[in-house]
Amino acid sequence: MAHSQGNFYGNESWRSVYQTSTAGIAWNELKLMGMVSVATPASQVGYPLSYPVDQQSVTRYLTLFDDLVINLLRSAAFGPLPANVTNSTVSDDWKNHSFGMSYVLGDPSGQLLKDQIRSVAYSLETLPFDRQPVDSSALASAGYDPTARILEIEFVGSDSLYRYYDVPKSVYQDLLSADSVGRYYNLAIRGQYPSRRLN
Repeated sequence: MAHSQGNFYGNESWRSVYQTSTAGIAWNELKLMGMVSVATPASQVGYPLSYPVDQQSVTRYLTLFDDLVINLLRSAAFGPLPANVTNSTVSDDWKNHSFGMSYVLGDPSGQLLKDQIRSVAYSLETLPFDRQPVDSSALASAGYDPTARILEIEFVGSDSLYRYYDVPKSVYQDLLSADSVGRYYNLAIRGQYPSRRLN
């Protein structure tokens, strides 16, 4: 989360993180880092990722219509993001720019901020995670992130790695205990969930 000019630093941190790669996997193909911008003078939150829908799910911003600092920048032909919230409460900060008084304690901005942080946090995913070897001629290993509901499968031979999204934990457990892991994968996973090849 960044406030005011801190958003410029946040955007640069974003760029730095997402330029990295690990084990042949470009980090800009994953949702590793999110950002909530508050009272931002910047014209964007983060920078484009490989999949635009990823960026939409891990970025949010909140700017008050009566934030005098941001409005001053806007009137000086800078291009901050448009304001998107009006508080029903009056802040002790006459500029309506203070992170604590105007945004955190504001109504509804305080609750909106909590909701945005929660939404971004729940949309994040991890770097490739621990996978268990499976007894299969087609699949080498499988791992699962129960918080993000992501199933990760490594295939034999090509060493290709895929992620399947919004997969119930029971599907992962059934995969590990299936008599034929490959058959279960073909029947219950392949083509059943949104997926992405990581390498």
